Amino acid sequence: MIGNISKILLVRQDKIGDLVLITPAIRALKAAAPRISISVLASPYAAPVLHHNPHIDKVFLWQEGDWKGVARELAKEGFHAAVLFFPTLRVAMAVKKAGIPVRIGGGNRPYWFLFTHRVPIHRSKHQMREWEYNLEVLRPLGMNLEQREPEVFVTKEEKDWAVQEITRLGLNREVIGLYAGGGGEIRWPIEGFLDLGALMNSQGWQPLFLWGKGEEKLAEQAKMSGMAVAPPTSIRELMALLSCCRAVVSNNTGPMHIAAALRRPLVQLFDPRLACSPKRWGYQGKGRRVLLPQVPPCKRCTPDCPHFNCMNKITPQQVFQAVKDVVDEEHE
Repeated sequence: MIGNISKILLVRQDKIGDLVLITPAIRALKAAAPRISISVLASPYAAPVLHHNPHIDKVFLWQEGDWKGVARELAKEGFHAAVLFFPTLRVAMAVKKAGIPVRIGGGNRPYWFLFTHRVPIHRSKHQMREWEYNLEVLRPLGMNLEQREPEVFVTKEEKDWAVQEITRLGLNREVIGLYAGGGGEIRWPIEGFLDLGALMNSQGWQPLFLWGKGEEKLAEQAKMSGMAVAPPTSIRELMALLSCCRAVVSNNTGPMHIAAALRRPLVQLFDPRLACSPKRWGYQGKGRRVLLPQVPPCKRCTPDCPHFNCMNKITPQQVFQAVKDVVDEEHE
């Protein structure tokens, strides 16, 4: 099928981490069909993580409240195919209304009739990594796809800005980025990050507290503890700061995926819910560690659970040792 397609739209219209996790599919598609034009439909919030990706020709912004307007915009482009990695009803309707002849949908949806090709994906079983599921969704295109990890791209100008900010804070390029925020996941408590920062300072390390929009209170707590705190940043600026870190400690959230895509040594803090399985969402191998509280896996977090507040079972000393391990491995 791929021989008949020269212009394709890839759709992932949700969060930052989810968008980062389609970049292996983008790279694999471009490697298999170098002349194909690739566009991406993404949320306005997450789209900046794709900027400067050399394999993408254009990024369109998804507007949930104006899906018909998005459909009209897409219809002007003359796409031959669209791949929806995690479709909702409205985005599936928009792609159908745009008149794109080949529409591939991944997952299991009651609105299968909106797709021309359906790829039943059972993500809830956590049998593969999320980006491997995304590669599976491309199978109807009939290509041999190489396994690749996520990637994002930061410009020299962005890195220069980050170095200037780190220097302004009185730090150097040996900083350890700490990201205590996140979305809906259950986090390691802010107190753990503050204690970790104090431990690092006592050992001559340089922690840098990173944060995003809506996490101002966390940043203020870190500042009051005496830790160096990054300034308010855009997503691109946060990416630049992450790219300059010697290592990163993060909850299971978007910046964790960015740090992995930037190939930074990484300590990942996961909660035990099955939906957040590190087998699906985490990163293994040299320079990477996953830390979980030592409790049984669960379906949801409830106050009547005997292990409620289990993230407190992860100690700052454990995280500090994990950081030392990933930094040492980077230099092997």
